[in-house]
Amino acid sequence: SDFLDQAVRLNPRDVSLRSFAAYGHLLQRDFSDALRMADSGLQIAPTDVHVLETKAEIFQAQGQLDQAQSVIDQFTPDFDAVTAGANATWYQAMLKRDPKIALKLFEAHATAGKLETDPSLFGLLCLADLQELSGRKNESQAAYARARDGLMTKLKDQPNNPTMLGNLSYALARLGNKELALSTIEKNIQLVPDVRRKAGSEEIRARILARFGEKEQAMADLPRLLTTVYDGWGNVPLTPAILRLDPDFDNLRG
Repeated sequence: SDFLDQAVRLNPRDVSLRSFAAYGHLLQRDFSDALRMADSGLQIAPTDVHVLETKAEIFQAQGQLDQAQSVIDQFTPDFDAVTAGANATWYQAMLKRDPKIALKLFEAHATAGKLETDPSLFGLLCLADLQELSGRKNESQAAYARARDGLMTKLKDQPNNPTMLGNLSYALARLGNKELALSTIEKNIQLVPDVRRKAGSEEIRARILARFGEKEQAMADLPRLLTTVYDGWGNVPLTPAILRLDPDFDNLRG
């Protein structure tokens, strides 16, 4: 984030740089500087969806869901662009346990065929999550299965693609295939060389283990992940607030 801050000083009118810098501070759990950088970007471009999404994620990381919602209400997710509001909208619904509005958005874009144009099929997993949270088990299982099948097909050409392997392991876990989900994420952890990506895969492993009630194993990596700079599953790295709010970690509480 120091290099990004320097880049902002050299090119102060570049909103995308301010967005990246805000996100860099978020990954370091430096929330005050992250928010300061996001707000400075919004002074230049008040409706920029990328900056607004990052600002919402800063609030989500701290468990400040009302503040996050007030930011999310200011934009409409763009499903044609990378990380343009869709992630924050989905994750807010999961953290609040209120999928109605987000589900309508994702279903509309699923009908338009936009969720399956992303090679990682992350949007399709988000749709399945929202359907599951809504109690629509059959539909969610069908969506997870579509994601699983699509990712397995794509991995034939890119067998070591870390993003696809991580998403596949998540889909497999949601379909109840514990052993294959864990072996897939373990393969991914061994493949990725850098700490940032490895930590992201370790978070997915913790989510899978927690889902299946493997509490001690799920908790093993959490203290280290709470202080590691990395991109979280919902773009938000793990924080104490996320561990309290995220449904994936329900089995670890109490």
